[in-house]
Amino acid sequence: MAKAATATAPALEQRPGTYIAMASDKSAGKSTIGNVIADMLRASSKTVHLYDPDETNGALLKRHGTRDENKNLLRDQDPAKGVGYYALAKDRSRDMFVNCLDVNPLPDIVFADMGAKSLDNLKQIVDRGNGVKGLVDVINGQGFNLTLVHVISNLSDTTASVRAYLDVFGDRVNHIAVINEYHGTKVGPLNKPSTDNEARANWGETDFPFWFGHFDPDKGQDTGYKTRDEFLALGGKEVLFPELSKRVYARLVATTLTFKGAETSKAFVLSDKSNIKRFNEEAQAAFEPVKHLLGLD
Repeated sequence: MAKAATATAPALEQRPGTYIAMASDKSAGKSTIGNVIADMLRASSKTVHLYDPDETNGALLKRHGTRDENKNLLRDQDPAKGVGYYALAKDRSRDMFVNCLDVNPLPDIVFADMGAKSLDNLKQIVDRGNGVKGLVDVINGQGFNLTLVHVISNLSDTTASVRAYLDVFGDRVNHIAVINEYHGTKVGPLNKPSTDNEARANWGETDFPFWFGHFDPDKGQDTGYKTRDEFLALGGKEVLFPELSKRVYARLVATTLTFKGAETSKAFVLSDKSNIKRFNEEAQAAFEPVKHLLGLD
């Protein structure tokens, strides 16, 4: 579990902190992308606190949590070294989503790898189910900007998830859409709305029809692009996340290794470790254009 706050935070510094939260459905690659982001954050010079709001079931805790000499996860986790955990789906426990900011000293970055269907739980923390205005006010009041990371697969559920978060959070937070190449490699031009000439030239030819758009013969019209256009209009940014060999990926997710740690693990042969290293490098490069939204500028 997460350690209790040590004290009420002092007067805030001038520079803002960054609060990153994964905001996607399952089966999109959320856990993989969340673990890669955690690797990047922990490799930086920033002070980082990691949290898994899926209690002891979360993938972030599984890979980044502190373990004893027998490789068993410690019950008491320091979020600055391991992964604090709580249950976003449970009353009182979910309050840790904001109470984790009531510490001294404050970290530079807080990262929460939220599970699927978390939006309704976020509404309950401060706003009694009526939106998230109070929630965002608390986070901003502690000196943090909130960045939501949405993972995009080729299924309609992930676009619907973005739609739901946009309706509630709007432009009060930063948004990053991570298009996961595991689900397809044909994409439209990134960060260009459907009205852009280059985007129209690629209309309906991507592997992500519900995000980039497609023609619906039943309705007789173009569809599946309005959420993305609004996302971009609100300042959202897109990145393209690379695919790791499916064979290597299957073996990697069966371990408790971090993705960075797998580069040197004896659990993999040299060629597999080389593939993992290449994947990690490409993934980090993918986030380079939006590193300021992750607090890494």
